[in-house]
Amino acid sequence: MQLFFEITDGDRQGARFQIKPGLSIGRRNADILLRDSKVSSRHAIIESRENDSLYLVDKGSSNGLKIDGQKVPDVLLVPGVKVQLGRTFLQVIDMEVAAIDLGAEVIETWPEALQRIVLLAKTKSKPEKREVTAFNPMVTLKFLQGPQTGTEWKLGYGPRAVGSASLDLQLDDVSAPDVCFELIPKRSGPAFRTAHPDLVKLNGREFREEDVSDGDIIEIRKTRIQILLTDE
Repeated sequence: MQLFFEITDGDRQGARFQIKPGLSIGRRNADILLRDSKVSSRHAIIESRENDSLYLVDKGSSNGLKIDGQKVPDVLLVPGVKVQLGRTFLQVIDMEVAAIDLGAEVIETWPEALQRIVLLAKTKSKPEKREVTAFNPMVTLKFLQGPQTGTEWKLGYGPRAVGSASLDLQLDDVSAPDVCFELIPKRSGPAFRTAHPDLVKLNGREFREEDVSDGDIIEIRKTRIQILLTDE
């Protein structure tokens, strides 16, 4: 099974997030951010328990987790389960049996996506060896628009690859290129690189490679990502 959370009621209704052990959910300081004043800063976390079962576990939040209006300390994540955090309702769906429907543009099931990823891996040449280097300054990718709106990725090292089939940083948009862009550490600071300048634009312009600055915007179809640079 390939489990996802889908927001069925709340500020980000329709957004989907892949369920993985260790991911936290909250209003701030969390991997999945919910714009909900009734959600705590770090409300809950996904844990793997016996037989690799996944649970959503309350982390001492003010309003807790609720199933059918009743507070519970944790929730077993299986398809069909619907859990409430604050005013937000999350339903567990299995992407192996549910098509990913992105408007009228793409309908692709998870097995089809997996087959495409495997085929891509088989046809790629031996990867180029790259030295892993710390970003200076550190990079944060903040999603302003698209299926992952509100998500933030804090990147301390690179190079890092972002795309629909990336095993590093995966976009929840199967209509996007398999690898949309990379962020490369350089002495002058982080640099943006893409093989798809017609589809992946930096500040509305087409570049194959360009140094990035704080506040730059990357656009990929319906997704907009802001680049934030910090010295922390």
